[in-house]
Amino acid sequence: MIEHKINGKTAVYGILGESVENSLSPIIHNAAFIFMEANSVYLPFHISSGGLKDALRGLSEIGVKGFNVTIPFKEKIMPYLDRISKEAHKIGSVNTVKLEEGSYVGYNTDHMGFIESLRRKGFDPNRKRCTIIGAGGAARSSIYQLILNGADTILIVNRNFGNAEKVTEDFERKMKFDSKLMPMGLDQKNVEKMIMGTDLVVNATPVGMKGYEPQFNMMNRWFRQGMITFDMVYGPGKTPFVEASISNGCVSIDGLEMLIYQAAEAFKIWTDDNPPIDEMRRAAKEGVGCKKDG
Repeated sequence: MIEHKINGKTAVYGILGESVENSLSPIIHNAAFIFMEANSVYLPFHISSGGLKDALRGLSEIGVKGFNVTIPFKEKIMPYLDRISKEAHKIGSVNTVKLEEGSYVGYNTDHMGFIESLRRKGFDPNRKRCTIIGAGGAARSSIYQLILNGADTILIVNRNFGNAEKVTEDFERKMKFDSKLMPMGLDQKNVEKMIMGTDLVVNATPVGMKGYEPQFNMMNRWFRQGMITFDMVYGPGKTPFVEASISNGCVSIDGLEMLIYQAAEAFKIWTDDNPPIDEMRRAAKEGVGCKKDG
């Protein structure tokens, strides 16, 4: 095994979030750096909810080359960045930041990880009816990609109807598309029937992660035989969302492949090099046995 040496010239990368102690991202990226014999290291940075602005100033001062962004900062970080890619601007969410000529530039690679995971299962969203549960950064990334891939209808379901409505309005303001976006509240009349009528149901909420244990009460009534379900959460075993969907005859995808592919795209942005995807997958699968979110 190649030794991972740290010295005065080591480039520092990392992940910012409120709960990063269980993140798989350090395992995935450090495996990639070691495999590529890069003098780089990837670290977890725990940031309190009110400390984002100061944290970014500190990271800039110490020369951190790039970092990932996770819950709850994917949307909150945008006003503090120097520039934002056109994709991230349309999505309204940033999960990858790179230091470029002294400026922090925000990107979104979640949407690429999402569509690659669907492709690996043979699912094409074109002309399909899709449901997204959630209205945060992960939800926005999946909605954006479903629009690009020509989904017929995208049902955006959230506990807070106003948030689902805002996401819909944001996309309709920023993009021109043929997909029909339909915001709904989780407790709205007929919501279960509407969800069951779609071809793909995506859990883009943290429900199922460690620390986010409460489940959707009506989840078993969403699923039907032959439906594709996608849980952006992953773990060493099946998440409650995956278990419920499989028991109802669905083909289910967990969030591990999405994590791997979004990490690979982030690696490419930071290093301008092709990511060692097989090594990143090996590390992720090895690490998932003892980690539960990230």
